[in-house]
Amino acid sequence: MTLSYDSQELRHDPYPIYARLRAEQPIAPFGGYDAKDGSGLFVARYADVMTVLKDARFSTERRKITPPRKPAKIKINLMPSVINALMDSMVMVDDPRHARLRTLVHKAFTPGMIQRMQGRIEGITAALLDTAAQQPRCDLMAAFALPL
Repeated sequence: MTLSYDSQELRHDPYPIYARLRAEQPIAPFGGYDAKDGSGLFVARYADVMTVLKDARFSTERRKITPPRKPAKIKINLMPSVINALMDSMVMVDDPRHARLRTLVHKAFTPGMIQRMQGRIEGITAALLDTAAQQPRCDLMAAFALPL
């Protein structure tokens, strides 16, 4: 089975597909990239994900996966701007660069810092939801998740 974000079945109800993958094909080809071969890997089981994350032979950095002159751009109809923003973040950088960046930002995400932001986050959340509630239809990603 090859996964693709263009699959209506996957977009409509992914959970039966995820269960089938965990049982039958825990590491599956995944379509949706502009890279020359058109695929990546979907890893369905927690233990396998942890193995991949700790194995230096795997990478999340686009520059290591695709030629530098033509970086891969994920085409995901479900959440393109969210995924594209993530692709350029420190989450998609391998160690030792990731560890250096994580050290620089970790103090901004201590429990105390998060608690001090709680009121502001709740205010933004309430305002976004109030605005969305006034609309006859609402795209939660565009109207709520991305601005938040």
